[in-house]
Amino acid sequence: MGLSYICPTEHADFDPQDNGYGHLNVEAYSRELAVCRGQSNGQITVLQGIEVDYQPRFGAEIKDFLAQHTFDFVIGSTHYVEGLFVANALLDAYDPETVCHRYFEAVRQTAASGLFDVVGHLDLIKRHAIRRWGRFDRHRYADEIETVLQAALETGTGLEINTSGLRGGAAETFPGLETLCRYRKLGARYSPWAPTPTAWQTWEKTSTTGCRWRKQRGSRTLSFL
Repeated sequence: MGLSYICPTEHADFDPQDNGYGHLNVEAYSRELAVCRGQSNGQITVLQGIEVDYQPRFGAEIKDFLAQHTFDFVIGSTHYVEGLFVANALLDAYDPETVCHRYFEAVRQTAASGLFDVVGHLDLIKRHAIRRWGRFDRHRYADEIETVLQAALETGTGLEINTSGLRGGAAETFPGLETLCRYRKLGARYSPWAPTPTAWQTWEKTSTTGCRWRKQRGSRTLSFL
């Protein structure tokens, strides 16, 4: 694939109700990656990343965890809102608009924490909203998304481009191109790249948006123009 670096991001979960709670063994994780580095024969640099499930009530614990360990790349993701799992319990508890409002406020708190290199799958809620209610209208939550982007800019936090949405009902990345372009217009200077399993159908926005997807050898490159 022509990659120079690869960075696995194991999950770190701090909520006892999560199935992954207590699973992470950082020392074992580090040993496994050391084996991978040896097997790569220097052909690719293997980094060590982590994806943290952020909830403000575990903020101090998360901060201590990150201070105790050295990771090359740290993703901060929102999987719970007020202790409710976003894939089901949150959807059961509220109407669609309230779900999305509360979700994006939780993501804003993740970005505002300043603990992470990037915010993970910023608008993941659209996957679950589409599955449950058959729709998700980004424009209804434009103000909430804007506060997330502003918080990310203020803390120097980037945005992960999570390509798993291309394989599901969302039919676009998390976040989508429109959000990424808005992030750029607000002042972001990132040029992220995300590999995909297959050569997805190429689609482009005009140069007036300031962004364009380009297909490159089965991957998509997001260019800020």
